[in-house]
Amino acid sequence: MFEKILGTSEKVGATSCADKEELLEIAAGNSFLDGLFTFFRKEDVKKWQKIFREVFPALKEELAFFGYDWLGRLYFVDSATDNVKMVDAFDCEFYATDMPFESFLDDIADDPDGFLAAEFYEEWVDENGDPDLKYGSCIGYKVPLFLNGAENIDNLDVTDLEVYWTITGDLYN
Repeated sequence: MFEKILGTSEKVGATSCADKEELLEIAAGNSFLDGLFTFFRKEDVKKWQKIFREVFPALKEELAFFGYDWLGRLYFVDSATDNVKMVDAFDCEFYATDMPFESFLDDIADDPDGFLAAEFYEEWVDENGDPDLKYGSCIGYKVPLFLNGAENIDNLDVTDLEVYWTITGDLYN
């Protein structure tokens, strides 16, 4: 299982794994698809649940976060549907993928532009150089879209993921 996504990272030695839990263990803290997607470390999932509750205090559900993308968008499995959902820091909206975990990972490996905006990333890299994103960092909007920030590469900058979500959440609330 998970051969497609595992094949997009040189840092992970495995080429397949038995189940979701094994994948999350193998992939933890590693980026895939040339930095477009990163899996959370197991010890960071609770931290992200806490940060998320601070941004969305009305939400009582414990979300099963498993990763984030280069734009700082967080991905989790919805316990009600067992499908992957994404929440976006720049507009604080939830988006459904209508795909279970394995299908979602296959899809982003096959078509990284679909969910991960690979072409937008390449546009930013062409203008700014390879960001070599470290674990826990992203390229976020300087001015969030919900504050009339522009959705273009001039409004993007490398930032710490936790700082990005905390500040954006404070502005949103």
